[in-house]
Amino acid sequence: MKEFGLNTYESKAYETLLQGPLTAHQIAAKSGVPSGKIYPVLDSLIQKGFASSSGSPRIFSAVPP
Repeated sequence: MKEFGLNTYESKAYETLLQGPLTAHQIAAKSGVPSGKIYPVLDSLIQKGFASSSGSPRIFSAVPP
């Protein structure tokens, strides 16, 4: 995923999101991204156009690159 400009945590989170819509807690647990870093990582993916979020609690989904 480095060819798309994603760092290690972003790559792990994005690959996990490809499994389907998930909460931040689920993404952290499945991807290995530390819980304290998951929201900044997900926000970065949204800013880069790789993810979207909706609802409360926030549900995150992958966007094709």
